Amino acid sequence: DIKIHLLPDSRLQPHFLIGLAFPWLEVEDISVNADGDVGDGSFVGIGGNFGGGFTYFLNPHLGLFATGGYRLATFLSAEGVEGVSGSLEKDLNASGWFTNFGVSFTF
Repeated sequence: DIKIHLLPDSRLQPHFLIGLAFPWLEVEDISVNADGDVGDGSFVGIGGNFGGGFTYFLNPHLGLFATGGYRLATFLSAEGVEGVSGSLEKDLNASGWFTNFGVSFTF
């Protein structure tokens, strides 16, 4: 993710957020092979983050931030028992809204 601050000289700095994501998901006992063996499966995909928020700097190095936005994410391929893998017939959508709160430290 990249945060673009709009007022870099202010204690309260609004920002835009844009980023690229590579989501993956591991699921227990979701895969079955032809012999009936059950195993874990994994999904991989691609996505992006878009949003905005603000950072309030308590001093020049320590700030509190809040960010919100929308995450576009879709899983494109899967792997199951014995390494069998392939593309999904229909993409698995994992998009949705998000919020982040935290502390940042600037060197």
